[in-house]
Amino acid sequence: MQFRCVVDICEIKNLSLSHDGTFAFTHLYPGVKVLNLAGILGDTLCLVELVNLTTLQHFMVEDSQLTAINLTLKPVGSTVQIVATPLRSITFFQSDGIREVTIERTHLDSIPVTLYEQSSLELLSIQRSRIRTVNFDLLASLPHLRLVNLSDNKIHKLSIDQHQPVCYRSLQFIELQGMPYLDYVSLRQNRLRSIENTASRAPVDPCHGDPKYHHETATFGSILSIDLVGNRLTVVNFSIFTPMHNLNKLFLGHNSLTEMYATEDQLPDGLEYIDLSFNQLSAKADFGALISVKSLDVDSNQDRS
Repeated sequence: MQFRCVVDICEIKNLSLSHDGTFAFTHLYPGVKVLNLAGILGDTLCLVELVNLTTLQHFMVEDSQLTAINLTLKPVGSTVQIVATPLRSITFFQSDGIREVTIERTHLDSIPVTLYEQSSLELLSIQRSRIRTVNFDLLASLPHLRLVNLSDNKIHKLSIDQHQPVCYRSLQFIELQGMPYLDYVSLRQNRLRSIENTASRAPVDPCHGDPKYHHETATFGSILSIDLVGNRLTVVNFSIFTPMHNLNKLFLGHNSLTEMYATEDQLPDGLEYIDLSFNQLSAKADFGALISVKSLDVDSNQDRS
C-alpha cells in the first residue's frame, strides 16, 4: 500500500479492504477534504460511518476493483469522480452539497437513485458505462443542473410520464423545461431509435389553450446544445425543438436518418448549427426550411446529385 497525506489531501494506492485498520489514517489526519484512491482491492467501500471524514469534499476513485460505494459528502461544492472501476452501485447518504459527479468506464446500468436527491447538482456525467434507460421526470428534480452527459452508454429508452397529454409528451425529454439552468445535453453514442412519441409527420401541438402549459415561458432550461450523434434515429421532426428558443447547436450526425420534416417558422430562433452528416437522407429530402440556419452539415449522406 502507498499512502500519503499533506495537510487536508490524502492519496492511497493499492489498498486491500480486507486488512484491519484500513482507514486508520482518518484518526491521524482529521479534517481530510480531498481523498484520492487508486488500485483499491475489494468489493464494497463504505465511508459513511467514518466520523473523521465529515469534512470530505472531493472524492476520487480510479483503476480499482470496487463494485459498490457508500459515501457521505456534506460540504457545499462537493465533487465525485470514479473512473475505470467495475462499479455497479453508488449510494449517497445525507449528502446535500454535491455539485459535480463524473463517472466513466463502470458497470452502472442506471443512474443511482440517490443522485436524484442532490438538489445542488450542476454537472452529471456518466460515460462509457451501461446505462439503459433515462427518466427525465426524475432528473427534473435537479433544478441546478447545467450539464448532462450520458454519452457512450446503452440507452435505448427515454422514460416520460405517460399520463401527460400528448402535446407534453411529443419530445421524450420534455421535462427538461423544469431545469432553468441546463444548457448542454449529450446522449451521444447510445441506442436511441426515437426521441418523440407522436406521429413524425405531424407538427407538434404546443398545447395552446391548455392552462397547464404556457408556451411563452417554456424555455426548456435555456438549452444551448443537444448532442444525439451516433444513435439509431431514422426520422426527425424539427418542430419538436420549437419551444427550445435558446437552442444553438443540434447534433444528429452518424444516425440512420432517412426522413426529416421541418418548416422554417418552427425552428428555434437561436439555432445556428445543425449536423445531419453521415445519415441516409436522399436527394428528395427537403432542406429548404433549414436555409436560415447559418451552418448546415449534410456531408456523407446518400447521393444528392
